Amino acid sequence: MTLCLGPRPDRAAPSPVPGEARPAWRGHVKCAPAPALAPFVEHYWVSRWDRRGQPPRLAAALLDPCVHLRIRDGRADVLGVVRGTFHERIADLGCVVGVRFRPGGFHPFVRQPATGWTDRTVPAEDVFRAVDGVPGDWARTVWDAAIGCDGDAAAHAALVAPHLDAFLGACRPARDADAEDVAELVALVAEDPAVRRVGDLARASGRSERTLYRLFLRYVGASPAWVIRRYRLRAAAARLTACPPADVRAVAWELGYADQAHFIRDFRATIGVTPGAYVQART
Repeated sequence: MTLCLGPRPDRAAPSPVPGEARPAWRGHVKCAPAPALAPFVEHYWVSRWDRRGQPPRLAAALLDPCVHLRIRDGRADVLGVVRGTFHERIADLGCVVGVRFRPGGFHPFVRQPATGWTDRTVPAEDVFRAVDGVPGDWARTVWDAAIGCDGDAAAHAALVAPHLDAFLGACRPARDADAEDVAELVALVAEDPAVRRVGDLARASGRSERTLYRLFLRYVGASPAWVIRRYRLRAAAARLTACPPADVRAVAWELGYADQAHFIRDFRATIGVTPGAYVQART
C-alpha cells in the first residue's frame, strides 16, 4: 500500500464553479485485472480529483517497490521504482488511470533488468512495441473514458478495466517463475516485521544473499536491503501516527536500530523529514 506523506488533504467540497457540473465521484479506486493477467498485475486503479476554485496541491507519497503504467491527460508512461518521494501536482479537474504491476511482474513484458526503469519515467510507446489489433491511441481512449465518466467509483473501475485488459492481454508474455518467486519474497518483507535485514530474508527464503541481490535488481529494480528498509520505515511512519501513537525511541527499538539517531537519519533520508516533523504534519 502506498504511504501518503505531508499534511492530510482537505476533504471539504470545492467551491462551486458557475455553469460547471460537479463529477459524481472523487477519490481512488482499485480493480482486479483479468485472471490471465493476475500473475503480472497487482491491480488497476483510478484517482480522480476536482480542485476547481482551490489552489493546486502537490501530493507526496512513498510508492511500493514496483513498476506502474500511468495514464494522465491521454498520455501513458512507465514509472519505474521510485526510491525517493513521488510527487503529483493536483489541480483543476483531472484523473490518473494506472496499472500497478506485481513486484517482478513488469519484467516478463520487456525481458530487460528492472533497474533500467528505476527512478525514471519513460513514454509507454518507447517500452511496449506495437501490438496487432491495439489502436495507437489506446491511452487517450482509456483516459477519455475515465475523465468523462459521471458514475461512482465502481463505474469508473468497470469502465477502465476492459480497456487495460485488452491492451495488456495483447502484450501478455509467458509466465516467469523467478518473477513470481520475487513477488512472494517482497510480500514476505511487507508482511513479516521480523525480516529486518537481508540475512533474515535469506534464511526465510533458503537463498543466499548474493542470489537475492541479483534477483531483486533484475526483477524489482532495487536491492533487497532497500526494499526491506522502505517497508520498515513505512511501518514506522504508520506507528508514529497511530492512535495511540508510539514514541520515536520505541519505534527505533522495534525496527532493530541500535540507537535513536540512526533511525532518525534513515527516516529523514526516506520520508524527507524527521519523525517529529512528520507526526506534526499528519496531526
